[in-house]
Amino acid sequence: MQTEDIKILPTPPTSLRDGIRITVISLCLQVFFILSKAIIGYLGNSAALLADSFHSVSDMFSDIALIVGLHMASRPKDSTHHYGHGKIENYVTHIIGLMIIFLGGAIFYHAVTRIICAVKPAAPHVITIIPAIICIIAQEMLYRATIKTGKKIKSRGVIANAWHHRSDAMTSVITLIGIILTRAFPKLYFMDILMAGIIACFVMSVGFQLFWQAIKDIIDTAPSKKIYNKIVTTTQNVKGVVNVHNVRARYYSSYIFLDAHVKVDPAISVKAGHDIAHAVVDALKAKIPSLIDVVIHIEPS
Repeated sequence: MQTEDIKILPTPPTSLRDGIRITVISLCLQVFFILSKAIIGYLGNSAALLADSFHSVSDMFSDIALIVGLHMASRPKDSTHHYGHGKIENYVTHIIGLMIIFLGGAIFYHAVTRIICAVKPAAPHVITIIPAIICIIAQEMLYRATIKTGKKIKSRGVIANAWHHRSDAMTSVITLIGIILTRAFPKLYFMDILMAGIIACFVMSVGFQLFWQAIKDIIDTAPSKKIYNKIVTTTQNVKGVVNVHNVRARYYSSYIFLDAHVKVDPAISVKAGHDIAHAVVDALKAKIPSLIDVVIHIEPS
């Protein structure tokens, strides 16, 4: 009986400058959005625009977490961290998710209180339309640039952050609708406050998604069934592989750790088995770029 363990553990990309660069640009824009929407929303009497500024705060926190995560992911494994430092990103995201949920809850509570107490504010000033329109355009452009970068460097975190930007653009659309309706139809004065409540729900949803994704990664949740099937199919298609079993995979930050038992012809040489194992690893990494740790155990069929 012959067995061989092949373990390929490449260091996470050491050059993630593109991902960090686009996220730093996003962070600077979010600070501008927060200040402009908060100031103009307050002076222009728009609860929806104020709430939208808090949604931009969630984007800012997300950018900070991503910058930290990308920086930590670029650090190589060492004598005390044999698997690298990627999980720091999960714990940071976990905390930020909780903060965003709390922030959204506070906005929602304020909006509901104003509606229950029948607070009738003056219609938002026309100037509040300007930051809403600017944010819609800027966030959509930022989404396109970020999604392009995320796909280029194959970063799940950067791609997720891109969709966060698009969600912010959508909340700005909701804000704009609320402002226009309130100004056009004074009897619908409550629409601005109602939109603030809807935006608060968006903020809490984003926070929950970040929180839950971090929890799943921390407890070593397996990849989707689609990825699992791709692993099995890709392995079985490698020349020399008789069968594959005991396939186990888990997420580690934005990467996947995998180990599997591959059965081969018992009559082949150790070198032939070794070559098959490497061929399996190469095929898997070509099909699934997020694989960072692959352990292949060769055994006779």
